[in-house]
Amino acid sequence: MYKLAIFIIIVLVCIWVYSYDSFTEDYLYGYWYAEDDEFTEKAGINSISLFIGEPAGFPKTSRDAQIILDNEITDGLRIEYWRPHVGRAYQPHAYQMHAKVEFDSHQLWPEYVTIKVDVIRGRMTIKGREDGLVYARLYKHNEITDLTSTE
Repeated sequence: MYKLAIFIIIVLVCIWVYSYDSFTEDYLYGYWYAEDDEFTEKAGINSISLFIGEPAGFPKTSRDAQIILDNEITDGLRIEYWRPHVGRAYQPHAYQMHAKVEFDSHQLWPEYVTIKVDVIRGRMTIKGREDGLVYARLYKHNEITDLTSTE
């Protein structure tokens, strides 16, 4: 009887911790952009925008996304990643995850990247996993994200 009670408590704690981790997925959803900053200047573009859709799947998550360079829709893409575990004891202000990115027509970034998200700054950095090059440094645009939200 005690073993069953302990097992149920462990399951409930795991569910409680897991539910908090969904913050990392929820924050990725939305509109990210960079315009006339140091990154776009070095990349030789005026602007870059990335819209990341809602997650689907478990434990691996896939998202449909759209990338816009210099105000022209460039390509659709799919981002597949494993959720980072941040836990309740840790405030998830910054986290990173490994991801696989597949573009619809031509691969703008390497297939395997690291996505680093800083919630306090509202910044996402996408780096090549093998070459370490920064392929995008974007900032969350909450107003546009709210317009696309179904809530």
